[in-house]
Amino acid sequence: MIRTFIVIKDNKIEKILQSNQIKDEIIQHISIGSYLQEVPNNFKGSTGEGIDLFDNNWERITTKDLINKKIRNLNPYEKYNEKDDSIIPKSWREMKEEGLVTYEDWLNSIIRPYRNQLLNNIDLYYCNSERWSSYSWFKKRKWKKYKQKLRNFTKLDLQITDNIQELDWPKMPI
Repeated sequence: MIRTFIVIKDNKIEKILQSNQIKDEIIQHISIGSYLQEVPNNFKGSTGEGIDLFDNNWERITTKDLINKKIRNLNPYEKYNEKDDSIIPKSWREMKEEGLVTYEDWLNSIIRPYRNQLLNNIDLYYCNSERWSSYSWFKKRKWKKYKQKLRNFTKLDLQITDNIQELDWPKMPI
């Protein structure tokens, strides 16, 4: 008789197995930290799904049902996405409009770390001591100006966006 088992790790379905072996024989082949659960042969789950999305009969519960039945509460930074029955983070713009975050929060969480990463990469690849000594005075000046523009970028009145590539970043002087 073929039986269906799911391997569960970190509350998510890691594998779906079908075998004629008994549970004790299969359990030897799963990774440490995982556990095995027998489910009906008509089980309709998929790997990566959270096991809390199934009821006692192993029927899938929609995210909308979880929210409506108050099994899963949305935190203020999340919203329900009806298109694919999922919970997604709110955009920075939505959170700002709802008063959940400030402009400074956005700068500190998104813009400054990205700007700092740009500055670090520039120092590593373009303005390192090996290359710097070979640059002309004019080229050094261009790089210094560019780096200063990056440092001053957070002082501009920027429009909050989730895609930071939409912002008018200073152009690299290559």
